[in-house]
Amino acid sequence: MLAKERNTFIILFYDPKADLPNNGKENVVQEVQQKILGQPDEFKDYKFFTLDATDFDARDLVEQAHVDMEKLKHHPIVAAARNGMLVWYYGEGAVDELIKVVHTFTHEDGYQKKK
Repeated sequence: MLAKERNTFIILFYDPKADLPNNGKENVVQEVQQKILGQPDEFKDYKFFTLDATDFDARDLVEQAHVDMEKLKHHPIVAAARNGMLVWYYGEGAVDELIKVVHTFTHEDGYQKKK
């Protein structure tokens, strides 16, 4: 699935049984909405999804993304995928770290370092 897509996706993987209030999901969703989706000039055409990583139907994507299920017990994982590439971050500051990387995604090349 990831290798064939030409769009940029932001995916929030979470475990509904995580040992955080609201399994940590809501805080990260708000951060993504504010810092990424709330910047339409900068992050135009990005798609955002939340995904229960424990759901049987999500198994293939979770495996393909190499999601660390042990980490999800403590904090959601936020990922960006484009042109078959995927990066993910976990823990406090994960959205800010992800933003540094998604700035390097381009529509032509998928992933290109800033000059």
